[in-house]
Amino acid sequence: MNDEELRSKLQRLMSLPSETEWLEFKEAKNTFSFDKLGEYFSAHSNEANLKKQECGWLVLGITDKPPRKIVGTKWRSGRADLDSLKKEIADYTTDRLTFEEVHELSFPEGRVLMFQIPPALPGIPVAWKGHFYGREGESLGPLNLYEIEQIRAQRVRGRWDAEQSQRRRQCYQQMLNCVTEELQGLGSNPKERHSRSLDVRREELFMLALNALPDQEPKMARLEFYDLLSARGQRLPQKRTTLEKAAQKLREKIQEIDGLPSARKTGDGLTTEARDSRDSK
Repeated sequence: MNDEELRSKLQRLMSLPSETEWLEFKEAKNTFSFDKLGEYFSAHSNEANLKKQECGWLVLGITDKPPRKIVGTKWRSGRADLDSLKKEIADYTTDRLTFEEVHELSFPEGRVLMFQIPPALPGIPVAWKGHFYGREGESLGPLNLYEIEQIRAQRVRGRWDAEQSQRRRQCYQQMLNCVTEELQGLGSNPKERHSRSLDVRREELFMLALNALPDQEPKMARLEFYDLLSARGQRLPQKRTTLEKAAQKLREKIQEIDGLPSARKTGDGLTTEARDSRDSK
């Protein structure tokens, strides 16, 4: 952040009605305890994680009660002394986590220090000298066991979410393969058009839908893919349109999991790939 952005950020923080679990103001006119700084670092890092904040803030040189005023701080007045704090803090924290930045602002009323504290990494609560710290309202203290386990569970939950996403993708891909085979089969012998794979695979597709949507009831899973599952008894033109729409829907779901933009649609609502497939029949 540049100087203007920092000043704007400081004004917003000062305007808050009270301190939060991830925000603390201290006057610290002449000095501030290094150990206390480490405890606040641990607490604000853990609380920023739990409260889903981009960072925590410890601000020196400002009164802590509204209306807050700048009083200035002379603590560590040299820039080199401030920069060395990153290493000094990292020497005693979990995985050597340290400040994102130590910002220094000058005002007519005095100097203000803004310590920007990163949130704890998912699954890893931050300790200071072997102890986990947190906040209860505006009070600094030990991080309670429940909150420690909340952070630790993030690693397990993140891995589980990734596995679920991969499982859904595999199911969607298998469903797309079935639909693609059926679309290709629609161009074969007319006598075979109503005995292709989709009719035989209807229940298989339904089970794939259930596996792709494990948190939904069977009825909801069936409704999610109703257009696909109902294509069995349709006549050829309607069936082709139904399957092309289903294929597009499945591609979009796969792309969503992969983090890719959806395929471009043509004027008739079909993807370019689907229309090319139709026009080639």
